[in-house]
Amino acid sequence: NIVINGDMVFAQRQTSVSVTASNTPTYSLDRMSAWNYPNTSTAVATWAKDGPSFPDDGDMAPGFSSYGRYTTTTAQATLGTNNFAGIQYLPEGYDLGAIKWGTPEALSSTVSFWVRSSLPGKYSFNMQVAASSTFRYTIPYTINVANVWEKKVIHIPAFPQSNVYGVTAGIGVGVYMFWAVALGSSYLATDEGLTTNGVQYGVTGMNNLLGTLNATFDLTGIQWEVGDNATDFEYLNYGDELRLCQRYFQIVPITNAYVSAATQVNGNYSLMTSMRTQPTIGLTGVIEVNDNSVNNTQSSATFFSYGTGQIKFVQLTSFTGLTVNRPVIMRFDANNNLLTLRAEIQ
Repeated sequence: NIVINGDMVFAQRQTSVSVTASNTPTYSLDRMSAWNYPNTSTAVATWAKDGPSFPDDGDMAPGFSSYGRYTTTTAQATLGTNNFAGIQYLPEGYDLGAIKWGTPEALSSTVSFWVRSSLPGKYSFNMQVAASSTFRYTIPYTINVANVWEKKVIHIPAFPQSNVYGVTAGIGVGVYMFWAVALGSSYLATDEGLTTNGVQYGVTGMNNLLGTLNATFDLTGIQWEVGDNATDFEYLNYGDELRLCQRYFQIVPITNAYVSAATQVNGNYSLMTSMRTQPTIGLTGVIEVNDNSVNNTQSSATFFSYGTGQIKFVQLTSFTGLTVNRPVIMRFDANNNLLTLRAEIQ
């Protein structure tokens, strides 16, 4: 399976996040981003997971314990021509060597997934090769019954043409995979399949999930594999799949800190696993430290990070009144004192 976290078992950031009308991805689930642009509607992306006993209570797709949900929280009955909304997955170029697109040995492949919606009808799946912005392959599918899980299978042909449909190897995006839930007319085409011009994301006649308040779209069990048949979902070892997700996003604690200035603490952190590229760093909350004399909390999250190995050096600033050269401990009972490391493709 080319798709990481296709069974939706990891959501390291948060279990619910608002999807605002911006041209940027919003993450709740690891590796899956939600989009809503530039709509007047609002939406929320959530993560649902069953308990450790995985009871068959009808909420989960057969064989799965988690799913991602896209919910309309402010409706927009009429879409603008350039509106789009949906769920996206971006595999790296390095992940796609097995399909050999752009070479005479190119292979066909199959995408399968489980889907459910409160609004049955026509939806669209779209795939775009990043190396060729004109390549788009779009297939419609139908959700037949409201609020019932259905498995969909989409066949992707081989594309041997070099310099047109080839995938660029590397740490950048290989292809864009997009499950559209609402599209303006600029992104719709009358015919399914391959197009080499325009910006087709879906096929005319598809549903507008954003037009119905509290409408939901659920997705899990995504598998993309070489060959013409959809095989049983490939479940990875829980720890192995977590490490794959941590290549793109992880949360780490700060250790071994000392005061280097009245406003600054220097410390170290260690990566859980190697990341795709040098990460962008954030905080899960304010940082609080104790120098065995007084607690001190950051007034804001300003920091600098250095190093390219597994162990990195970090400077945390915006403290006040620290005593230089004192060692400090992180007060994990008061605040999280955790760094967020982001190395997503987009």
